[in-house]
Amino acid sequence: MANGADKISDSDPKQLVFVIQEPNQTRGRIHFYELIDGEWVENLPSFLVSIGQTGMISSSLKQEGDGKTPTGDYPVLRVFGYDENPTLGFPYHRITKDDYWVDDVKSKYYNLHIKHKSKSKSIHPLLRADGFYRLMIVIEYNTVNPEKGRGSMIFIHPWEDLTKPTFGCIGVPFEKLKEMVFWLKFEKNPRIFISENKSEDNVTP
Repeated sequence: MANGADKISDSDPKQLVFVIQEPNQTRGRIHFYELIDGEWVENLPSFLVSIGQTGMISSSLKQEGDGKTPTGDYPVLRVFGYDENPTLGFPYHRITKDDYWVDDVKSKYYNLHIKHKSKSKSIHPLLRADGFYRLMIVIEYNTVNPEKGRGSMIFIHPWEDLTKPTFGCIGVPFEKLKEMVFWLKFEKNPRIFISENKSEDNVTP
């Protein structure tokens, strides 16, 4: 793998996550790379994940309710969960009964995490009896000045049955997700790349 020591600044990512769609599948494979001593090293084993039920789509074409996972390049900034902080210093929000996410395209809170129950027509409590969001990473798609109707609530969250697609999120077996969260280091400016590209040449940094 190419030496990147002379190309990396303090603000550049030193951890990269790639989610590459499997051919003609509603599944992908996730890869983890970290810059160590100037070399990009794949230091977690890759594994299969579930993606949207209608595949992937360019972030510029993504629409609310289309069941697609948006491709693109996103910073990893926030981890949410039900338990005490499972990370090594990564920004973490412990979910309570007051935590909601809104996907109502008419709401001023569209695609925002809020700490109160609004009058929006479509609002989702993050604390659920089934533990659906017991650990999740926010994919920062359409989260800054959200454009209404362009898609919302794109997360990496627990998903045990990889034969089933998600509604646009990335579904990961819970134990694998815990390993991933523990691996992430905020000071390494991690980013996630989501791609339909099948070429392995484009998976490595």
